[in-house]
Amino acid sequence: AWLLDVLDRCGDGSEPGFLVYIVRELQGWTKRRAGDQPSGLKLEKLQARLFPWLARCNVSLLQPLFSIYQLHTADCHHLLGLVNQLCQQGKFKEAAALSIKLKLQPDLEFEKVCVPLLLQDRMDLVEAYVEGSLELQRSLLQLLDSWSVPGFQIKDLTRQY
Repeated sequence: AWLLDVLDRCGDGSEPGFLVYIVRELQGWTKRRAGDQPSGLKLEKLQARLFPWLARCNVSLLQPLFSIYQLHTADCHHLLGLVNQLCQQGKFKEAAALSIKLKLQPDLEFEKVCVPLLLQDRMDLVEAYVEGSLELQRSLLQLLDSWSVPGFQIKDLTRQY
């Protein structure tokens, strides 16, 4: 709970230097004291308090926060809502990183996350997003094929984003 208070006081985390240091140190401390971790309802309350902050935090803070607050155990519907919120805010890089880390890709709309990344030339994230899933890889190929059809106008697509 202390870390969440610190995060709230630091605003959006867009200048994360010292904050990243604090979060990473706390991550190491929690790993060394794995038996003292919150669980059950207490953990769920902490996770719920963290979700709004994740939507506005710097991507460099995501990994340690996943670990500290055991987000892999969080309710899938809350996580999907968070990813969708990030997409609505235009934070596609963060949405993809969160999706990949928590393995949410099968439950998300592929084009909603990947089309903006492709338009931003973020092939590294798109490749990571589809890695290990033949279905997602097929979706990517079909999408790219659809862009090579005569008459396709990329400018029409870019207007949506």
